Amino acid sequence: MLQNQDYIEHYKLDAEYVDYFQPSKFEKEVIRRRYQTLIALSRPADGERILEIGSGGGQVLAAIGKKSVYYYPLDIAHNNLKEIRERSGNLYTLPVTGDAFHLPVQNESMDVVLCSEVLEHVNEPGSVLEEIRRVLKPQGRVVISVPYKEKITYQLCIHCNRLTPTHAHLHSFDKQKMEHLFNTCGLKTGGKLTMGNKAANRLYFNIAFKFFPYLLWRFFDRFFNLIVPKPSHLVVWGTKE
Repeated sequence: MLQNQDYIEHYKLDAEYVDYFQPSKFEKEVIRRRYQTLIALSRPADGERILEIGSGGGQVLAAIGKKSVYYYPLDIAHNNLKEIRERSGNLYTLPVTGDAFHLPVQNESMDVVLCSEVLEHVNEPGSVLEEIRRVLKPQGRVVISVPYKEKITYQLCIHCNRLTPTHAHLHSFDKQKMEHLFNTCGLKTGGKLTMGNKAANRLYFNIAFKFFPYLLWRFFDRFFNLIVPKPSHLVVWGTKE
């Protein structure tokens, strides 16, 4: 498994080989709907500070829209952050280089923290949540998304002949596990939802309905998950206790 002393170099190299700004048409719509959900649940107001841990391709910018918020994308890789800053053209986009275990952010300085598809990659998810709690203002909001009930698989690395987790995913999460993490790290759970029906996605539901307003898309996504209970992602939100 990936050890903590290796993860910084790993994700610096990852940013050189993976283009987070040009996902496939299929992935683009999945990501877009996920970020719409994160923003809908975090309810950012004008003038608030949003920290995104693991900002990748900066997809949160499109979900924020015209809100005048201070967006702090945080990533290990400089080149991703530079691209986000250039694409935003926004004086309120303030990239931060760092990692989830040691957030270079002052105590109680953020109104909102977003963390999408990150916890499954880290050895100690609880340590990340403790850092999130530290940087949140009193009653600050946190929204986290993770793959839902993922079956962790392994590949034999051709270079080191060791088993390596597929996509560098180290953990699988369900509602109970995420609520336990929140509670043990001093975060109050506000709610949980599943989204992104796997069966519907295989039928290119996201692409066929990409012009649907977000709330209408959510209605159909919930409907599919009632008929075929196969959600792909879990979103958990809450506040600092």
